Amino acid sequence: MAIEPMLSIQENAVVEIDKIKGSRFIGLVFAAKDLEVAQQLLAEVKAEYADARHWCWAWRGSHPDAMRYSDDGEPSGTAGKPMLTVLEGADLSEALGVVIRYFGGTKLGKGGLVRAYTDAMKAAVEACVTEVRIEKVSFRLDLDYSLEGSARHLLEACEAELDSSDYGESVCWRVTLPSVNQERLRREFQELTAGRGGIELVED
Repeated sequence: MAIEPMLSIQENAVVEIDKIKGSRFIGLVFAAKDLEVAQQLLAEVKAEYADARHWCWAWRGSHPDAMRYSDDGEPSGTAGKPMLTVLEGADLSEALGVVIRYFGGTKLGKGGLVRAYTDAMKAAVEACVTEVRIEKVSFRLDLDYSLEGSARHLLEACEAELDSSDYGESVCWRVTLPSVNQERLRREFQELTAGRGGIELVED
């Protein structure tokens, strides 16, 4: 199975786009592994830009259903959701996007707001530095010495790394591999050991 990489933020970014009818829009993106971290960062942004009118935001976690967003007083659907769409389009995970607005005195209308918040978020996303991150899991394996060679070939096929080994009455390994390959490892390890080997997910 092909590995599905995700992009995470290595270096945050702050970008202000050109004024739109007097309003200032400042886009920011941060690495935020969970919603708690995102909320802490948002509080810091609000404190730093305390004189702004709106602090709209969108957060995207490492799983498709892990997401939150807020229009923060702007008309419904004009800020948070478009910003989340930008994060999704860039394949960013564990990321918080914030767009700060200083109101310029002229209303932009719903369409104008969607474009402004989208453009500010895109500018920040384009300015940040990202890195490819692959979700991984760890297993503890227990097998007979006679199967060690075949098991090593299986690890290679599953792109697993051997983290530690213990040679006692049997071979005991701790391995780490891309999570998308874990079902293959489970299935083929059981076949290799005829169901007599031990395989256990390690919860860190």
